[in-house]
Amino acid sequence: MTVDSPAAKATSVPRRLGSYLAAAGVVAYALLAFARPGEWGGLPAAVLAAAVLYPLSIYVYYGLARMTYLNQMPLLTVTAVIAIALSALMANSSSAWQVIFNWALVLGGGFMAGWQLRRGYTFGRVFRNTAIYLVIVGAILWYPIWSQTVGQAALTVEAMAPDIEAAMRTLGVQENAVGAQVDDLKRFLVLMIELSPATMIINILVQFGIGFAFFAWWASRHHAHLRLSPFRMWKAPFGLTPVLVVAVALRFLGGDILRIVADNTLLVLSVVYCLTGLAVCEYYLRKFGFGTAMRVLFYIALFLSQFVGYIVVALIGFADSFRDWRKVQLAHL
Repeated sequence: MTVDSPAAKATSVPRRLGSYLAAAGVVAYALLAFARPGEWGGLPAAVLAAAVLYPLSIYVYYGLARMTYLNQMPLLTVTAVIAIALSALMANSSSAWQVIFNWALVLGGGFMAGWQLRRGYTFGRVFRNTAIYLVIVGAILWYPIWSQTVGQAALTVEAMAPDIEAAMRTLGVQENAVGAQVDDLKRFLVLMIELSPATMIINILVQFGIGFAFFAWWASRHHAHLRLSPFRMWKAPFGLTPVLVVAVALRFLGGDILRIVADNTLLVLSVVYCLTGLAVCEYYLRKFGFGTAMRVLFYIALFLSQFVGYIVVALIGFADSFRDWRKVQLAHL
């Protein structure tokens, strides 16, 4: 069902102002993302730009979804043209593909979220469909970087080994223990580099997820027919199970490249299952009458359990995808 009422209400001053601010945020995002501040301002400028760019990207996802939902297509089109043109002018000639896919990621994600909600999709379905789109576009955007970085992970770390050994000796590590500790650290660094694709994809989903949460909150407040599901009712779709099974099979049966792909897939899935596992925990904590203080203590204990707690909660989320213990009838992740 197409929602026509938001477009009619969009003429109010607060909403027009909000849309103009969102448009300004998109242009500012283009300037910060492609102006290469590190080249003219050094490290401080690069660090400052990165610090501002992260929350700004969240606001851009929210603003683009908002403009699309309100059917403000002229403003959205003009904003997109200006942002893409500025990006193309500031980017290197060799990075044209980055401009294209970066804006396909940001503009496409924000537009998809607003368009789907306008068409009457539930919040859960909107988030799921847009997240799949972002994962695909993000993988295409960063594949050239990943193929070089991950493929040369072992060589990169090996070149760092002499500096690591020297640093350990400086810190007073005993000579007979230096070799073992360096080997452990090298394995850890190689693993971190190999898992960089998953961390980048998770970063995209976190940025979009926070922006979408603000958009969903705004939409549910201004339009009574939209109902926002509470966090405790979130649920991972059962459709992720075949992906999990294939990833596990590749992890143990594939070669090095397939193993790296499997590890990254499993990391992304574990975050999804951990998030929905936390939703299950929150549901039952509330159901059994735990107050705010007790719930806070539970989450602190869970945090202190670190990796063990993470795995346990992810397994809870995985098990919940098979059986609907909470009778969830609302939007799914």
